[in-house]
Amino acid sequence: MPGAPKPRILIVDHDEARMRALCDTLRDHDYEPLGFCDGQEALDALRYRKFDLLLADLVMPGADGILMPGLDGLTLLRSALSADTDLVGVIMTEEGTIGSAVAAMKIGAVDYVR
Repeated sequence: MPGAPKPRILIVDHDEARMRALCDTLRDHDYEPLGFCDGQEALDALRYRKFDLLLADLVMPGADGILMPGLDGLTLLRSALSADTDLVGVIMTEEGTIGSAVAAMKIGAVDYVR
């Protein structure tokens, strides 16, 4: 539909190359992506902009490569859905388990992509 706003997608992935590739691909398909490698920066963006979809990596290590409590995709998803109840959340991962998939769905993810 001409003139309709592009769907806004918030992408969070600790792998900067993958995050940029997702943003580029989605932009090419008429979406408006905004990507971050840091979960807290993504949550800050939610304060200033409305998004239609959160696409978040399950595992997000800190800058030193060590997993940091509170920065995983499930915590990000929970906080994002609390900030915007209309937001749709999808978790993506290379290291998923049935347990983390169930946890994501219980929090409110509509999909879990491995």
